[in-house]
Amino acid sequence: YNMFNNLFYTGYFIYGGITYKGDHKPMITLAEFDRVQSLIKEHGKPRAKTHEFAYGCGTFMCGECNRSFVGIEKIKYIKSEKITKVYVFYLCGHKKSVIYCSQKYNINETLVEEQIKTEISKYTIDPEFLHWALEVMKDNDVPTEVVTEKDIKVNVAKTLETKQEELKKLIQMATKGFLSDDEFKESRAELDKVINNLKIQLNEVESDKNENLIELTKKAFYYSTYALLALEKGDKRTRNEIIKSLGMNRVIKDKIVNIEAFEWYFHIQKAYFSLKEVLAGTEPEPACKQKTIHDFSHLRSLLRGLVNEVGTAIRQHKGYIYIPNLREKLEKELILS
Repeated sequence: YNMFNNLFYTGYFIYGGITYKGDHKPMITLAEFDRVQSLIKEHGKPRAKTHEFAYGCGTFMCGECNRSFVGIEKIKYIKSEKITKVYVFYLCGHKKSVIYCSQKYNINETLVEEQIKTEISKYTIDPEFLHWALEVMKDNDVPTEVVTEKDIKVNVAKTLETKQEELKKLIQMATKGFLSDDEFKESRAELDKVINNLKIQLNEVESDKNENLIELTKKAFYYSTYALLALEKGDKRTRNEIIKSLGMNRVIKDKIVNIEAFEWYFHIQKAYFSLKEVLAGTEPEPACKQKTIHDFSHLRSLLRGLVNEVGTAIRQHKGYIYIPNLREKLEKELILS
C-alpha cells in the first residue's frame, strides 16, 4: 500500500512543492501510481501534475476567441487489456467568466498531428532535390547579410506598441457608442490576433541567433526535406519547433487545424513540382542519385532562381526567424546517417 501511496517509488520525489526526477530506479510507473490514487483517493496523495505538451502554450490559438489552446492529459485503464493508456487532448483555454467561446470540445493529439502532417506534406521535397539545391548554393550569389536579433526585436516591439494603441482607441470608440457590438467584436478579434502573434514572436527571439541568409536558406531546404521524419521520430520539443517554424497564425477551430505557412516554403513547393515536371518530360525515370545538377544544365537556372527567391523571402520577413537544423538533429539522434 505504501508503495502506491508514495511518489518516490515512481522514480520522482517532491521537494519544496516541486516534483523532480530522481536518479533511483522506479519500481512502478507514473500511470500505475495515478491509477491507484483514483481508486484510493480518500486516502491517497494525488501527485502534482507537471506536464509538457508538444502543441500547448501558445503553439495554437483558438480560431474564434483567439485564446491559446492548452493541453490536457487523460489516463484510462483498459480492463480488457489490463493496461493503463495515456491520452493527450487540446482545448481552448478561454475562461467562461471572461469571454464566451463556442469551442468547447477537446481535440485528440493524434488528430492534430494527422492534420499537421498533411500540411507539411505540401512543402515536402525529396533528398535528391535537396542535394541539387545545396550544390547550386555553393557557388550561387545568395546575399550574406546578417539577420540580427536586436533589429528584429526592436521592429516587432514597435509594431506591437502601435497595435496596442490601436486597441485602446478601439475600446474608447466602443465605450462612446461610435461602434456597434458586432463591429467592436470583429475589429477587436482581428487586433487581438495580431497582438498575440507579435507577442509570440517576441517570446521566440533567442540570444545569439544571428545568422546569415545562406545558413537560413539551407535550413529552409533541410526543413522541407526532413520535417515529416522529425515530426514522427522527434521528441516534444522538436515537434513544437517544427510547427512554429512552419508558419504563423496557427489556429484550431471546429477541430480543424489551420497554419499560414511562411512564404519561402511556397517558393520551394512551386519550384519542386516544376522541376519534377521538367524531369518527367526529359527522362521517364531520371536516375538523380547518379547525377549532379551539372548534368542538367537547363535546370540550373531554375534552381538558382529558387535559391534567390527563398533567400529574398527570408530577408524581407519582418518578424523573428528561427528554423531548426533538422538534418543535424536527426543525425545526432542517429535517425539519419
